Amino acid sequence: MSMRAALLGLPMLGIAFGALADASLASQDAPPRLKLDVTYVGSKTGRRAQSFAEFLRARVRKLRVVDLSEVGRADLTPCDVVLLDWEAREQATFEGKSTPLGDRASWNKPTIFLGRTGMDMAIRWDLEGWFG
Repeated sequence: MSMRAALLGLPMLGIAFGALADASLASQDAPPRLKLDVTYVGSKTGRRAQSFAEFLRARVRKLRVVDLSEVGRADLTPCDVVLLDWEAREQATFEGKSTPLGDRASWNKPTIFLGRTGMDMAIRWDLEGWFG
């Protein structure tokens, strides 16, 4: 999948996240699947990761869940979009690396930062403004 096609799918994925909080979704028919291969990077055993995985499996072509403590660039190569759910308190997990994704200069994958992750990554990657 091209970078442009993946980026065009990001707004739909964002809309799907907004719907996660809507309890009425449980009684509705399953939504159509997006033609995206997604990798969720987070605390694999936590309830939050399990909730995201359950929600996303019904909405994307393929979902992989990778634990923060085990993530490497090779884990992220085969996907179209990365969802990073990481907090600064988990920093000790990344000995020798400043972030779970490595250096900004070599990162080229469409990425969604969940929760406070955006601010943490902006500081570590020295991004200006609220996007990067």
